[in-house]
Amino acid sequence: MESSNKRSDARQISQMHYFFDSAFPAGAYGHSFGFETFAASKDGADPEKGLNWIENYMVHSLWYGDLENISKISEILQTPQATTQQITKEDTILHASRSTYEGRKSAISLARAIEIAGNKLFASNPSYGTKLQEDLREPSSIVGIISGRLKWPIDLTRLFYLQTQALAATSVLVRCGRIGQFAQLEMMGTILESSAKLAMVRPKSLPDRSAISAWQIEMDQINHQELSPRLFQS
Repeated sequence: MESSNKRSDARQISQMHYFFDSAFPAGAYGHSFGFETFAASKDGADPEKGLNWIENYMVHSLWYGDLENISKISEILQTPQATTQQITKEDTILHASRSTYEGRKSAISLARAIEIAGNKLFASNPSYGTKLQEDLREPSSIVGIISGRLKWPIDLTRLFYLQTQALAATSVLVRCGRIGQFAQLEMMGTILESSAKLAMVRPKSLPDRSAISAWQIEMDQINHQELSPRLFQS
């Protein structure tokens, strides 16, 4: 029995490493949601400011939004009375919170791409099924379904999701020539510690002081509509 569990754990981890890799067919959820605007600004050459932007984004957008959506949907699928309506409700709540047209459109595009890739990767698994929910508009909703059906450890799922986003962001700074690879490694070292904490801890309430940081991220999203090319998707 113990040997069987170890094999199962190794299989799950290998699935997750592949699914969350930057070479994943969906681009590892590689939409910047405003980070390109920062990368192109004068602050983009300052690793400390870059680190601050990414950590703010992980807390105020991903932690309260995407990560909680992944957790809730994965938990719903563990209950015998799970319904499509419950999953759709969580997906709708998160999608409605996106403040920009571009953010909503990119979320839909990524969700569809992840659904297609997820089916090709995992549809042969009996516990996964051959078709995902229809009309879901958030990438994290698809991740939550995959995590729930393949019984991935939820904290690891959250951790990989955060690390993927952070690695994509720092890679943009490198490709733009704003920072070097050594600076990127230092940034990722700090981000990995932050990611580990955010993956294991669930938010209780949004502190008042976070509204300023959240507002700045929304402004970056709005400005991003006028920025070209889309470096995250290059």
